[in-house]
Amino acid sequence: MGVVGQRTVIRLRVGWVSAVGQRQQNQDCVLVGGMLSVGDVMMDTTLEVDAGRPVLLAVLDGLGGHAAGGVASRVAAGILAGPPVPGDVESLDARVRQAHRTVAGLGRTLDGLAGMATTVAGFVVSPEAYRVFRLGDSAVFRWSEGSVGRLTVAHRVPDGGPGGGALTRCIGVGTEEAPTVDVFPLRRAVRLLACSDGVCDAVSLEDLRGVVGEGTPADAARGLVQLAWVSGSTDNMTALVADLIP
Repeated sequence: MGVVGQRTVIRLRVGWVSAVGQRQQNQDCVLVGGMLSVGDVMMDTTLEVDAGRPVLLAVLDGLGGHAAGGVASRVAAGILAGPPVPGDVESLDARVRQAHRTVAGLGRTLDGLAGMATTVAGFVVSPEAYRVFRLGDSAVFRWSEGSVGRLTVAHRVPDGGPGGGALTRCIGVGTEEAPTVDVFPLRRAVRLLACSDGVCDAVSLEDLRGVVGEGTPADAARGLVQLAWVSGSTDNMTALVADLIP
C-alpha cells in the first residue's frame, strides 16, 4: 500500500463486461464507485481508495421472471451509489434495506412494475479491508496466487424446475432482509470477481479458475462472459473483475 502524507492509499483496477445473451433485454446493471453502467458494455477504469473514500462495486441482476427487472436493478444501484459510501457493515445494511423499500414501493404504486426485483452482489473496498455483500444469487469470487474460491452462497433453494432454483431473498420482493456481509482484511494483492448468475451458474469453478486470473481485469471479465456464452448460458451475463493492488 502506498502512503501519501498520512493517508494509506490503494489502487483499484476494474474491468467489466455485460451482454444480453439469449434474453430480449439486458436487465443487469454494474455499479463502480458512483457510476452506473447499463446495457451491453465492455469497460475498464482505475480508482484510488483511501480511508476517507471507500469504493463500492456491485453487480445487480434484475429478475427476468418478474416485471421490469431492469428498472429494479437500476433503481437499486442508484440507491447504493448515493453518498456517503456505506463503508461499514451497519451502513451497508441500512443502504440495502433502503433499496429494498424503494424498489418495493415503486412496484406497488406504478403501473407495469408490480413484482419487480433484483439481486445484488459486490464489495466495498477500503485500505484495510473489503466487505463482501449479497442478496440473492449473484456471486463473488476471490482469485489470489493461482487459487480461486467462492466467497458467497446463493440465497435460493431448489424448486424442481429448470434453472438454479427459487430465490429466498432479494431486493424488492418479499420481506425486508439484511444483506449477508463478510469482512476480509486486505493483507495482499487480490483479484475479486462479482458476477450475475448468468455467468456463475454456467461456468464450473475449475473453468472459472482457468480464466479469471488471465490478463487485465477487463480481459478476465471478457473471457468469463465468453465462456458462459459457449457453455450455454440462457441468461444475461455480467462479470466485474477488480484488482486490489497494494
